[in-house]
Amino acid sequence: MDKPIKIYLGDLTYNTVALSTDVFPLNVGYIASYCIDKFGKDVEIKLFKYIEELNAEINNSPPDIIGLSNYCWNHKVSLEMFRIAKEKNPNVLTVWGGPNFPIDLSSQQQFMDKYVEVDAYIPIEGEEGFANLVECVLNVNSNEHIVKNIRFKPIDGCITRNLENKLQYSIPVTRLRKLDEIPSPYLMGLMDKFFDGKLVPMIQTNRGCPFTCTFCTDGKDEVMKVNYFSIERVKNELEYIGKNIPKTTHEMEISDLNFGMYERDLEICHKISEIQQKYNWPKHIVASTGKNRKERVIESIRILNGAMNLTMSVQSLDNQVLKNIRRNNISVDTMLSLAPSISSSKLRTYSEIILGLPGETYQSHINTIKELVTSGIDFIKGYTLMLLMGSELEMLKEREKWGFKTKFRVLTMDFTKIK
Repeated sequence: MDKPIKIYLGDLTYNTVALSTDVFPLNVGYIASYCIDKFGKDVEIKLFKYIEELNAEINNSPPDIIGLSNYCWNHKVSLEMFRIAKEKNPNVLTVWGGPNFPIDLSSQQQFMDKYVEVDAYIPIEGEEGFANLVECVLNVNSNEHIVKNIRFKPIDGCITRNLENKLQYSIPVTRLRKLDEIPSPYLMGLMDKFFDGKLVPMIQTNRGCPFTCTFCTDGKDEVMKVNYFSIERVKNELEYIGKNIPKTTHEMEISDLNFGMYERDLEICHKISEIQQKYNWPKHIVASTGKNRKERVIESIRILNGAMNLTMSVQSLDNQVLKNIRRNNISVDTMLSLAPSISSSKLRTYSEIILGLPGETYQSHINTIKELVTSGIDFIKGYTLMLLMGSELEMLKEREKWGFKTKFRVLTMDFTKIK
């Protein structure tokens, strides 16, 4: 192409009543920084969090490529943005990415048949797959041929359709082992516009989860390997955020799936503590703490000056239920045995449980609640089971195995008006 290709990337949140997801769009920030590093001036990328801003940009200056995140909480609005973009520019390449996508091939075909507005899907991690798409587009002579060009052959890290509308892929899932290959969106300045006093900064220090919980989209075998960003990079990002954080923003979110469980997390916590002293931030940290090695997790929390709660999410305390959901490699007994020392340390504890897991009964659920209360957990939050696309439990064979009866669920605050 003679001029840079225009790319819009978004991780959208509803904001009709309040922000339904209030974190920085770090996910698409990674994709943007990776593409800018690889393609330089051949790409022009804009990032979006708010629906109204993206809607206005699509109408004022339609993109060549629009890539949006797909989670259960923004699935509908992202799809609507694709429809709007296609109406404005029929040649736009629409790319969806994220965990809200079926595991098995037949369900993936049904998904793509249903959502004809979607030209390509990138499951798991998106940097390499999206870059491969962009490279394919850069080799096209005319914008009119962008969508057609990706149908001729499979693209690594992507799921696309061939000319007969059947799914095609070579390597459907690509993961980066050395995460520092992705330039920091913070240090590149890509996140600067989101220091608006409304959104909460989010950092990621590693990717992957060694646990295989069947209700979770991160329980897949493809993401069991844990890969890391360098500690030095994480420290630099924390320093950058601390320097730029608005005085009205007091929180930070860590997107790691088991923060505090790894030895290196202690060093990261010491850096956060240093940042707290320098910038009076963060006062509160939202994180999913490690499911095992709770002694190390407790030490991590102590370092953070009470800014982070200890998560002891058991989901159920029934051994058969835990076996049914492939969660029996998490030591619940060890977790709960730490309760006295946690209490003496005056650490706040938080636990989650899920109603409706396979094999759970009314009595076993009540027993779980009673045991958590007896153990001295400060706050217990109960959820009803959601069969998330991308989780093992959502697959047809699992639905039939456990006799699930399901209904569609409207998520709190997830509605908006789009002009």
